[in-house]
Amino acid sequence: ATIHDPSLFGYVAALAAFRDGGPWLAAQLDYLRANRDRVGQWVDSTPGLSMARTESTYLAWIDCAGLGVVDPNALFLEHGVALSPGSQFGAPAFVRLNFGTQRARLEAALARMSSAVSSTRSR
Repeated sequence: ATIHDPSLFGYVAALAAFRDGGPWLAAQLDYLRANRDRVGQWVDSTPGLSMARTESTYLAWIDCAGLGVVDPNALFLEHGVALSPGSQFGAPAFVRLNFGTQRARLEAALARMSSAVSSTRSR
């Protein structure tokens, strides 16, 4: 293993972030909370889904067992949304959604996911 010393630019950037980054960090946290709440609202209004409420992550752990599909990750992928499959974590009925993104991109993903969920009702 090697240990690298930070460059002068890295040191100056880190110092600026620690000294003056508070307002940016507060705004970023507010944005992520609003994204988290939006995902929660969508899950709450979507039959067959549930979600644990978290406070310290930008990842939503969504339980899709109520959809009655074997592979919910594949279902969402077929509709254009790449999520982390719960099977990677030993829970194949779950998917993990990263909501640390632009609001418009999140809304587009949720619209596609709604289409995916609707397709299970016609099966």
